[in-house]
Amino acid sequence: MGPIKKSLSIMFPAMRMSFALVMITSCVLLSAEIFGFMPSETKYQIESRTRISEALTLQMSVLIPDENINQIQQLIRFLVRRNDDILSAGIRTSGGQLIFQSQDHNALWGGFNDSTSSTTHVFVPILQNGNLWGNVELRFKEIKSNSFFGFFTSSIFRLLLFVMVFGFVVYLVFMLRTLRQLDPSSVIPDRVNAAFDTLAEGVIIIDEQEQILLVNKSFREKIGRDLGALLGLKVSELEWKAISAEKSGKVHPWQQVI
Repeated sequence: MGPIKKSLSIMFPAMRMSFALVMITSCVLLSAEIFGFMPSETKYQIESRTRISEALTLQMSVLIPDENINQIQQLIRFLVRRNDDILSAGIRTSGGQLIFQSQDHNALWGGFNDSTSSTTHVFVPILQNGNLWGNVELRFKEIKSNSFFGFFTSSIFRLLLFVMVFGFVVYLVFMLRTLRQLDPSSVIPDRVNAAFDTLAEGVIIIDEQEQILLVNKSFREKIGRDLGALLGLKVSELEWKAISAEKSGKVHPWQQVI
């Protein structure tokens, strides 16, 4: 049970720190979204609809309704067919008569009576001799962020979900690696290190996971490695040589002791 407890004593703190780091990262991302430092999906959708409406307005300004009504209808059909963001479109005269509509436009328009456009209901004026002849009605899809579940389908939510899952794994691996590589000699008094260094024989202190905690100067000189390269390394990963064929078993002496 010793090795299991040792592993859990490292795993649980690493998981707590990883979770804290993920939460901090998520808060930073949300703050960036709130203060406008991240691209706004809603703003992009509104700008796209504005450009479509402006382009259509320019096209309507050169077409005379009484002479080009078929061309106007073909243009509206083509616009609805090519743009997935547009649910339906219709042409309504200034007198309120709907003379053309795409599929289910009257139902999708839903009796919208405001005089100004909204993010989902857009009026494009059709002029004749400088006077308002009618309007092209464009019914767009609901903007995701304006709906109840809009946040859960937005790009910022998908980004947060990715950071919380993938980021937790990355942080956990990093924290486990960091805890393994922490220098245990920093908490050992200098006089203890000096006493070990005076020994002529090589001395290694390991934990229950075979990880090196302390190495004296004699051993470091024998294998030609620095202290930083040895701390946290498993002692069984070093290149050991058996003193005889009879003692060349696969289990090392310290493994038998553990």
